[in-house]
Amino acid sequence: ASNDSAYLHITNNDTGITNNDGFVIGVNPPGDCLIFNKDSTPIRFATAGTERVRIDANGNMGLGDTAPPNFTGYRTLSIHGSTGGALVFGDDGTDEWEIYGGDGVLKVYDRANTSERLRISSNGAVSINHAGTGDNSLHIGCTSNAGGIIIKATGNHYANMVIDSNRSG
Repeated sequence: ASNDSAYLHITNNDTGITNNDGFVIGVNPPGDCLIFNKDSTPIRFATAGTERVRIDANGNMGLGDTAPPNFTGYRTLSIHGSTGGALVFGDDGTDEWEIYGGDGVLKVYDRANTSERLRISSNGAVSINHAGTGDNSLHIGCTSNAGGIIIKATGNHYANMVIDSNRSG
């Protein structure tokens, strides 16, 4: 194994010209590929002349967002598109689940069965296996007699469901 490193170090008068300034891309002795911005400025990625991804100086990432939010103690991933953002999960090259957010709605979509499974609307309505109720309620849709709400406890424990319409708060 070699102890050689290879780096391209880019600086200008604005970044400063010391080893602690500018932008570095290279390979260290173990063979790790490195990209370093040594200044407190964002790293920006663009295609077709438009910025697509930004990593700010705090480590927050914006995908389609040039100003990702910075929450104290957290690192954020902000996804913006013309109608919202999406995360897609799958395996072996097949998209299976999608989480969408935008236009006042958060949705979980089952791609394999082409069905929306969960929706939270901006008014607080929660819908499970149903496209939404329009009001601020909980709606659970069932497609067979086997569906519904199941509350299950194990061992010698009790399972409870309390419905109380006489309380405030």
